[in-house]
Order: sequence, then structure tokens, then C-alpha cells
Amino acid sequence: MAHEEKIKGRRRLMIAQLQAELEENEPCPVCGALEHPSVDGIENISYEKLGILLKEIDESQKLLATLLEKNKQLNQLTSEITNNLVSKSAEKEQAIKNFSLLYREFISNYSDIFHQHLMNSSLKGLFKIWKVL
Repeated sequence: MAHEEKIKGRRRLMIAQLQAELEENEPCPVCGALEHPSVDGIENISYEKLGILLKEIDESQKLLATLLEKNKQLNQLTSEITNNLVSKSAEKEQAIKNFSLLYREFISNYSDIFHQHLMNSSLKGLFKIWKVL
């Protein structure tokens, strides 16, 4: 039985129980009226049945509270993970920018040396090939 249905059933049974306890010319425990015109059709309910239903409702409410707390924890965890991903993504982007900047700086500072070394190596290689021929 769904939680909402249990609550409606509990109300219906509690009303029936209160109606069953009404006595003629005695005040209603709910509203204080001395006349009780709507007592017809009282649902016959026992305290045992009412107790069982109340216990089921209590268990259902505890389960609902537990699930709501777990949902809250999951939402917090999701938020933390999302924030961490955003932070790590920003760190990654910054690292890429830093690497790119350092690479350009390195190339601009040492491109002449590499160019000369490459040319020397290429020329030496060419001389070796010519000597073999």
C-alpha cells in the first residue's frame, strides 16, 4: 500500500474510532458538539486494526525520512563531484595554456640553436653519404 493511501486509511479509521466512542448528549472530543448527526455508517474498527495501520504508517514515514536523507546526501555528493570536475577541467585548461606558453618560449629561445644543430647534422650526414659514393 502506498504511503498516501496508508495516511488516508489511518484518517478514515481514526474518524471511525472517534465516531464509535461518541455517546449521546456527551460532547464530541474533536469539536465539542452535543449532537452527532453524522454517526450513521460508522466503520466498525478495532483498536488492534488501528494499531497495525498506525505501525505501518510509522514504518512508512521512517522509510520516507531515510530515503529523503539519502536523496539529500546523493544531491550533495553530485554537487561536490560536479564542482570537482569543473575545477579539474579549469586546472587542465590552465595547464595546457602554461605548457603552450612554455613551449613557444622554449622554441623562440632555442630555435636558432636547433636550426644550427640540425643543419650541421644534415651537412655531416650528406658528407658521409658523399664519401661512401
